[in-house]
Amino acid sequence: MGRSKAESAILQSFGANVRRLRVQAGWTQAKLAEIVEVELQTEQKWEAGEINVPLATLAWIVNIICFHALMAPAGLPMASIVSALAVFLLWRHRGNFVGLLKEPADPADTRHQLIAAAASTADA
Repeated sequence: MGRSKAESAILQSFGANVRRLRVQAGWTQAKLAEIVEVELQTEQKWEAGEINVPLATLAWIVNIICFHALMAPAGLPMASIVSALAVFLLWRHRGNFVGLLKEPADPADTRHQLIAAAASTADA
């Protein structure tokens, strides 16, 4: 099953942000992979936007990058910290945006019905 254009764009953007933050922290892909305890190829696929990052791992990455920034403030600009936190919060609450990203696989899906009902109530 292929990804929608919106999903692919999100993964590409996320991967670019991971790469930017990793480079600003002065880490190699191998170093980040070691820190978050994944295979190098997995980290490379994240940066390439090829695969999703599990939520627990995403939280870990954000925490590590923020900790690094706090321990060495000159290592990461504040904009990078804000970007990392924004990515985490968007990912954490991605269920709220599900209707914006793709059509429901099953029109009878209750979650999608609730979102549609909320949207129609807001329009009224």
